Amino acid sequence: MSKSILRELAKRERAARLQTPESIANKIVRGLTDVQKRFVFDKHRLKVARCGRRAGKSHADAAYMIIEALIKPKANVLYLGITQSSAFDIMWRPLVDMLHANKIVHRPIPSSKTIFFPN
Repeated sequence: MSKSILRELAKRERAARLQTPESIANKIVRGLTDVQKRFVFDKHRLKVARCGRRAGKSHADAAYMIIEALIKPKANVLYLGITQSSAFDIMWRPLVDMLHANKIVHRPIPSSKTIFFPN
């Protein structure tokens, strides 16, 4: 093999190693406030966020859902709202924006309101 092909393979291998679920979670968490981080990493089964408008609830929820989906292979992560369309309107854009901003491999299917990850 030529040196350029070997360099390219080594570069891809390094990039793949850097894209572990833990490294992705660390990148996502860097964009959160301390309060949001506590909410995301809270281990309780049920969580409540009592706060006003524009407090970053959707952003924290998106981070939580991405981290859960990446760390737990084949996990189904569900977001509920008053109606299906309101839940979609609230969560879809922050979720997809966060995935694109962090260059996380995913396959969104808006018609079925589903996002698939490689794991």
